[in-house]
Amino acid sequence: MSFNAVKGHERQIDVLRQSMKSGRVAHAYLFAGLEGIGKRLVAQSFAQAINCRKKPDEGCGQCPSCLKIAQQIHPDCLCLEPEDGSIKIDQIRELQSRMAYYPFEGKRKVIIVNDAEKMTPQAGNCLLKSLEEPPPDTVFVLITQELRALLSTIVSRCQIIRFLPLPPHLIQHTIEERFGRREGMTDVLISLSGGSLGRACMMMEGDFLLERAKLFDRVTRLSDESISATLSLAGELASMKDEAEKKLELLKTWYHDLMVCKRRGLQERVVNADLIEKIEEESSRFTLKDLLAKWRVVRDAQYLLRRNVNTQVAMEQMLIALTGQRG
Repeated sequence: MSFNAVKGHERQIDVLRQSMKSGRVAHAYLFAGLEGIGKRLVAQSFAQAINCRKKPDEGCGQCPSCLKIAQQIHPDCLCLEPEDGSIKIDQIRELQSRMAYYPFEGKRKVIIVNDAEKMTPQAGNCLLKSLEEPPPDTVFVLITQELRALLSTIVSRCQIIRFLPLPPHLIQHTIEERFGRREGMTDVLISLSGGSLGRACMMMEGDFLLERAKLFDRVTRLSDESISATLSLAGELASMKDEAEKKLELLKTWYHDLMVCKRRGLQERVVNADLIEKIEEESSRFTLKDLLAKWRVVRDAQYLLRRNVNTQVAMEQMLIALTGQRG
């Protein structure tokens, strides 16, 4: 896929285009922004543009080089992904051994590190050595949704390109093109997506809205139940480690909406608009200060998950703090 085929992020792509045309491609970039907004797609398109001989600095998306990069089989475009929830030092060492060689087919090697915030401290320090003394003809692209979870020394050695949420009209056009319009569902999901096309597409599948309502209801009822019920829910969330962070993102929208309903005239900013009656009822039980504290509890738990802490412990601590229970 060439740059022209990427939807949104025109300013970010222009920065990359200009760096190639001026011959000033940085040795390391850091793409930061929400999950599912297209950072990885832009990174792949950047790798194609760097190595495309048919349309240099743009990428044609159809030549052998572009097709190999898209299929992740190009020998000079290496993609690193977390394994079992984290990027480990052995993965970085293997990557470094492959970086020791000159480009085999392309003009430059492009190293894409997805979910870079999931590097262990040992892996991060190991990668730092390569960023401090980058191999010739090599470009690093680190992708993250949590900038503060990265080592500050890594961040300081990269050119940061921040990716903003996509506009609602673009998300609406894309999901209606893929799934068709679903009355009473599309608008809510666009709101819940927070500007993430990937998140919106994921939510279009299955019984997402029903499962979301069940989650809100269970968390709401915990304060009236025993500590065992709280620990049980924590265990369920922890058992779905890959989904836990998404559940927390949903809980943040819940507490956001409860806070919004404390302010008159702001109801149109409610994200879970289809649950407005329940939101208004629940909001009346708390002060704005209480709700802000709960939102921060969820945010901090989400941050801990991105730092690869014990998921069970993080979920227990979060739910106990939300309910005010004592173990």
